[in-house]
Amino acid sequence: MKTSKIWIIDDNPIDSYVIKTMLELNELSKDIHVFSNNKEALKSLEELDKSDSTDSIHIITENKTNAVNGWKLIKKFLIKLKNKKENSI
Repeated sequence: MKTSKIWIIDDNPIDSYVIKTMLELNELSKDIHVFSNNKEALKSLEELDKSDSTDSIHIITENKTNAVNGWKLIKKFLIKLKNKKENSI
């Protein structure tokens, strides 16, 4: 089963490489993006939002480090989604 997009958000390049390689070897997606911090991922999310894409995104992230905090990222994603819904009403 191939997914539309997979985002890997990890500040450790070795971990990101291993995860990406495993996903590619198992042919889980042809559209894999690697981000080294939350800021990069949020910027790409905003760009994707402007394109009106309906593709799903599967996100693999760390829980808590200085550059990547999975919980903060989820909260920011949810806030952006909520704001978008409120602005479209």
